Amino acid sequence: MRLLFISMAFLFFTLNLSAQESELRMASEQLNRPELKLYPNPAYGESVELITHSKATKEVRVYDVFGKIVLEQKVFRNTLVISSLEPGIYVLQIKQEQHSFNRKLVIK
Repeated sequence: MRLLFISMAFLFFTLNLSAQESELRMASEQLNRPELKLYPNPAYGESVELITHSKATKEVRVYDVFGKIVLEQKVFRNTLVISSLEPGIYVLQIKQEQHSFNRKLVIK
């Protein structure tokens, strides 16, 4: 009976420890993963903001629903000018340093 209790305690401790390691690993990956914020979305005006943690230049390609590139821009600050685009649904491909982001943009 005592051996069973010790075995169960060891198993519980092992499972609890591996769960904590897994949570720490996921939290670490989320901290290291770059993030991109795109707003407003849907867009109503002439521009949208592309916010990242880095101030490096962003290379942006905008694709229409047929996969055709309809806009290419280098964004030096955070503002992407979209005044030349018609209302619709687009996919943005943003490259900054060694990171790449893809986002859907709706223009109304």
